[in-house]
Order: sequence, then structure tokens, then C-alpha cells
Amino acid sequence: MASSPGSRYVDSEKVKIRRLSTVAEDDIRRARSPFLKMDVQGYEDQVLKGAARVLPAIKGLEVELSFAPLYKDQWLIEDMLKEIRQLGFYLHSIKSFFRTETDGDLQAEAIFFRTGYFPRK
Repeated sequence: MASSPGSRYVDSEKVKIRRLSTVAEDDIRRARSPFLKMDVQGYEDQVLKGAARVLPAIKGLEVELSFAPLYKDQWLIEDMLKEIRQLGFYLHSIKSFFRTETDGDLQAEAIFFRTGYFPRK
């Protein structure tokens, strides 16, 4: 990739995919202020779908948002922002973390909180 010349394909690995609602539902429901951090290389929309049963209990999200396609079939920032808002979260902060001089911002880390929920320090 021109924007990240040090990146290269090394290998692939098969992993079992399980829904967050299946593997963590009890823990999320018991938590006082559950927070979900996603770092899933373009599968953010799939994680949100797999978390449908537990998302109402989630108070905050941390999501990597892409301004340009970096992974096959991934949703870009506009689609992710729309989806996350529809799920009842507001954008709290956003910070670019992958930027090049030629391509500008490629990815940003965004923090969202449940509408009506305000985190305490």
C-alpha cells in the first residue's frame, strides 16, 4: 500500500467467529458501565450486528473509523457514524491516528457514549 510502504502480507489464519452477545452477555449485564473497544480491521459493522442483544447495556464504544477503504467490504466513516448514532450513541471525541502526507487522514479513533449517559472521571 502506497500510504504504508512498510506494510506487507505475512500470512493468514483461520479463527472461529462468535457473537459478542453469546460470549460476554452475562459479564456485560453485570458490569456497572460496560465499554466496548473494537479493533477488528474492517469488521466493525459485523461486531455491532453480533452485539445486538447486549448493545442496550453498553455505555460507551471505542471504534476505529476509516476515511478510505483499507479492508475489503469495510464501512467507511460516514456509514459507521450513521449506524452508531442510530444505535443510540453520540460522538464524544475523535482523533486521527493514521495519516500520510500524500493521502491525509486514513483512520481515526472515535469514542462514543450512550445518549443521555455522561461518563464521570
